[in-house]
Amino acid sequence: MEIAKNIKDKCPVWNPYYKNTLTDEDWMNLRYDLVTLIQQQQVGPVLVRLAWHDAATCNKDRETGGPHATILVQDKAKQPDPNNAGLDRAIKALAPIYKKYKSGISNADLWSYAGALAISVMGGPVTSWQPGRNDYTCLCQADLEHETNNIPSATDDFAKLTATFARMGFNPLEMGTLNMGGHSLGRCHKKVSGYHGSWTPYENTFTNGYALLTPLTPKTNESLTLPGGVKSWQSNFMVQKDKYVMALPSDEEIVGNLLGNPATTAAFLQIHGRNMEGREYFFGKFQGLWKRLLDCNIDGAKLGRQCVSTYQSDLFGLYECPTPGDWVVTPGNPPSAWP
Repeated sequence: MEIAKNIKDKCPVWNPYYKNTLTDEDWMNLRYDLVTLIQQQQVGPVLVRLAWHDAATCNKDRETGGPHATILVQDKAKQPDPNNAGLDRAIKALAPIYKKYKSGISNADLWSYAGALAISVMGGPVTSWQPGRNDYTCLCQADLEHETNNIPSATDDFAKLTATFARMGFNPLEMGTLNMGGHSLGRCHKKVSGYHGSWTPYENTFTNGYALLTPLTPKTNESLTLPGGVKSWQSNFMVQKDKYVMALPSDEEIVGNLLGNPATTAAFLQIHGRNMEGREYFFGKFQGLWKRLLDCNIDGAKLGRQCVSTYQSDLFGLYECPTPGDWVVTPGNPPSAWP
């Protein structure tokens, strides 16, 4: 403990927040540049993953970590988290935009805003977003346990997954909703994770499609054997438009356990709604949870009252934030079983 205290004492003084100086026009131009990047280079899914992994350094119990561009100081300290493999693609894609606006924005804000905007651009819900997250300048400022993000792993069991999300302030149903939304986008790459394939046939469209494709049956250990040592192609997953869709072992842990628990079955089935009302309910739930994740360990009052539009067609960049009780409008009628 004394060694840890000494390390903390030597840590550079750092303010987690900064005051936004970008103008309304600046934010409109920045949004245009990001929308162009997302649409032309198809990087929306990896931008969402970057924002999620940065926020997931958060430990609400210890009041440490959070969305402050942790990956950059981890790499600088030569202590990278292996679960962040492949995110260099997102950071490199954003580098020219950061260079253009770096006098008025941090990496942390750029990553977070890009993740919020990407969900909207790919057809998902629009999320209220505030600027003002500063970058860490030294890994000691993050004060992470074991100096890692503790990002969930593809092979984690349900107990470990729920403990990881509880650290960020989410219960199992909320974890399931975030997982279903995040895994409606993108794909796994064998060279990055050892897993291969897309979660849905529509990798750049945010829907409740992954929830719809997820079999509402207990998990199975059976899998298809494919050339090249490819993992994670599940025989109990559907084929749509001549494409296999896949699941990670952690996906099956979440689905199987939430459906297998009478306390969560009805509420989790609501996320899988196979009609427009179910889609709206899912979008509404994800919208609020995504904002909470992006703001994990962030004091909204210290970010100020300015919000930035995450809707690509808005004719403005900045607007006055809604009151906290009005952050999210959830369509549909949520089931009483939802905690």
